[in-house]
Amino acid sequence: MPEAKGNHGETVLWITGAAMFAFEKKFKKFREDEAGATTVEWVMLASLVTMVGLASTGVIERGFLALAGTVQGELRGDPVEQVAGLTYSDGFDHGSNGWSGASVTEINGVGNVLGPLGGTGGYPGITRDFDIDPDADQVQFEFDLLSLDSWDGESGIVFLNGYEVGRVTSDHRGSTTFTAAEGLANSGITIRGSVVDNNVDLGGVSTNAGFTDSRTTIQIAVDRPAEGDFDTISFGIGSTTDQGVNDESLALDNFTVRGLRDSSRSATAG
Repeated sequence: MPEAKGNHGETVLWITGAAMFAFEKKFKKFREDEAGATTVEWVMLASLVTMVGLASTGVIERGFLALAGTVQGELRGDPVEQVAGLTYSDGFDHGSNGWSGASVTEINGVGNVLGPLGGTGGYPGITRDFDIDPDADQVQFEFDLLSLDSWDGESGIVFLNGYEVGRVTSDHRGSTTFTAAEGLANSGITIRGSVVDNNVDLGGVSTNAGFTDSRTTIQIAVDRPAEGDFDTISFGIGSTTDQGVNDESLALDNFTVRGLRDSSRSATAG
């Protein structure tokens, strides 16, 4: 390509008419090439879709997690309503602090449980009081009740404030049922039980290999009454077993209650 010197000594390139014509022809071909234009458009569109997808990931993930938790709760029978206040959970791996009537025992095949509890004549044998959060419209309990060894039609009974709200009746030959007490709806109490292990060897206390055990998961929801006190709920369990604890016993495990008062915050406020 011809070169020349400018007025200030710089190099100047002279573009001939033929070269300019060839350049314009190639540029026009590129500009009118639909394949090239389409490729550029698809690249831009794909980039935009990717950006929108990345921006939406957090929102979609939170939605799916919330939905999954709700569905899982419904399938398991868990309460899914949010409850004000604190949650207390205990697998009894650190003792029986706050409970009356029993200590923690490690049962072979089961682990640490509160119990075992022998016959109580149908009255509460293990109890604990729980202080309710003043903003809680509902208190929820969830726990496992274990019927261990040679039950033959006896019952493990659940109490709230000294009144029976439900019972598990078991037979070591393979029949375990849950029954809710009558008239609970009038007291704002909902209870349901699900036998998750029936006629299986959970371990138990007895050394008799012919005895089997059962595990029943129980959920209770207690609504705040329109009138009256709702400061404390006394929880308890008892049984109608009539043999020694080494032959027939009841135990509590995986205990959770929601809607409790924060006593440290109350003390500071007072």
